[in-house]
Amino acid sequence: SSVLSFDSQQEVMTWLSDADHSLQPDLLIVDYRLGEDTGTQVIQALRQHFKAPLPAIVVTGSSMLQQEQEAQEFDFHLLIKPVVPNKLRAMIGFKLKVKTAGFPAARK
Repeated sequence: SSVLSFDSQQEVMTWLSDADHSLQPDLLIVDYRLGEDTGTQVIQALRQHFKAPLPAIVVTGSSMLQQEQEAQEFDFHLLIKPVVPNKLRAMIGFKLKVKTAGFPAARK
């Protein structure tokens, strides 16, 4: 597995247009504030590109009602900074299980 990191929505869009993306991301971990963009916009762009409900976690420095409403509307979980490693690990595990839920178990 690999991890890719981007500083803005523009960097994500450049990556999407420049590379062969046959494999979609397993999980998105996005900061809420990305310069002029928001993490919600990046999540929407990636989900639209891959035509898939990619699981997502948004990390934010403050919990505002708007962010909580967006989390419900756009189906992502919020983590408030500072994020404790154990909490992040637990959320990653939870989100990855959500992604695979509903798929039949592999036959032996």
